[in-house]
Amino acid sequence: EVYCSDCSEAGCVLCFIRHKTHNCTEIVDIVEQKRKELTTVGKALKEKIQHSREILAGIEKEQKKYSESVEKAERLICKAAEELIALVNRQKQELLNELKESKQKTMKQLQQSKQEVGDHVSMLESFKLYSEAVTEKGTPCDVAVESASLRRRARELLDTDISRLARFEIEDADFQASDLMNRDNIVGRLSFRRIPASFKGSSACVIIQLA
Repeated sequence: EVYCSDCSEAGCVLCFIRHKTHNCTEIVDIVEQKRKELTTVGKALKEKIQHSREILAGIEKEQKKYSESVEKAERLICKAAEELIALVNRQKQELLNELKESKQKTMKQLQQSKQEVGDHVSMLESFKLYSEAVTEKGTPCDVAVESASLRRRARELLDTDISRLARFEIEDADFQASDLMNRDNIVGRLSFRRIPASFKGSSACVIIQLA
């Protein structure tokens, strides 16, 4: 059998008449050379596979590392948000308690002033009715006797300073939201930085030139 190096074909001598001008060699003379070439190719493929697996392992390692960093960022975001929510709720309760205390204090003063002025109005109305009854229905003797005391009592009631009874202090509540409400993000900011990564592996790449 003969092997044509120009056409990379093998065949019998009779079939190779059309290859008579080509570089032909008996197969037995070149088989070892071709075996060595294939062995070299096999070795290169083995090293290429090892090299590729190293790169794959590097990518998987980086994938795991990245997943862990994302999970850590998620935990930090949740923790910061929970702490902020707890702080907001605590400050909210403190403000509500302060407002409630002020309300109770002011309402107590208002109720007390209302009661005192109301009592004075009742005394005025009651005295007015009694004075009118004596004036309109009393005997001449009653009018003469009661006149001085009625006028004295009337003067006392008229001289009473109603505004003094209505004195109180109101704590007018006004709330202004924190400037944090104007911010786009009060929990925190998430930033990213691009880190180019490539994996070359430790295996040397074998370059083969085939004949």
